[in-house]
Amino acid sequence: MGGNHLVAAFAAAVEEDPNNVYARFSLAILLAAEGKHDQALEQLERVSALVPGYEGGAAWFNRGRSLLALGRFAEAVSAFDRVLKIPYTGRCSHAAASLNKAAALEKLGRRDEARSVRTHAEELANREGREWLEEGNIHASAQQYAEAIASYDRSAAHVWRGRAVALLNRALCKKAVGAFHAALSDLQAARAGVTMAARAELARALVFSAEQGPAEVPRIVDRLLATMATALERYNRAFARARAGNLPAAAEDLRQALTLAPELRAEASGEADFQALRRDPRYAHLWPA
Repeated sequence: MGGNHLVAAFAAAVEEDPNNVYARFSLAILLAAEGKHDQALEQLERVSALVPGYEGGAAWFNRGRSLLALGRFAEAVSAFDRVLKIPYTGRCSHAAASLNKAAALEKLGRRDEARSVRTHAEELANREGREWLEEGNIHASAQQYAEAIASYDRSAAHVWRGRAVALLNRALCKKAVGAFHAALSDLQAARAGVTMAARAELARALVFSAEQGPAEVPRIVDRLLATMATALERYNRAFARARAGNLPAAAEDLRQALTLAPELRAEASGEADFQALRRDPRYAHLWPA
């Protein structure tokens, strides 16, 4: 069934227990990723027979995607319609199902229908993106950063009016857990969008202050970007100087970087090229217990 060891593992699980819905669904996803859509459809058909509304319509959604790939556009439309008939629970995006349905309708030459469905998909994307953003904010307020990042991932997966705010909030959570480079990347991606976001969306930014108003959010992003970029510049220079054996200059650069971005300390503590700095008692202040 394929050289992928995960394909083999899930195929074995299905053979051992034909009613293992999770294994069948996972196998279908892997087969589709390898372009084996006919085989994927066989597994998805069985999943839907066992649990008709599996994962909020995820089996029907992936069935539609495989049918699209095979050029079976009318069947794909029907599959996406099945998703949209299942009450939305957050497990399977109705916005994504609608967008894919619109693509299938375009292929069938039903352009007016496709345009209408695409407009509805945009409305759904705004709703779903906002719901995931708000869920992320709940987790972030409780310092449950992994859960918050996962929710912001789901929000940012949509093209919607508040996507830049989801990227901004995800950046702040990534920064909090020490994923500095990923946080900087998210901030850079969010920068243009926050200047154009509506007040209602900016009010959901973790850095939003009712006293300062929404106009302050882009300025906060600019300051964060400048600080993080400077910290990374100092950090990289410290890395280069430590490699060259210039420990005093490396220590000063690293001190400045950690002052600007304490989140870099975890990365620095595991960096092999800073080992000489860690061992030298003159620089013990850089590595507080």
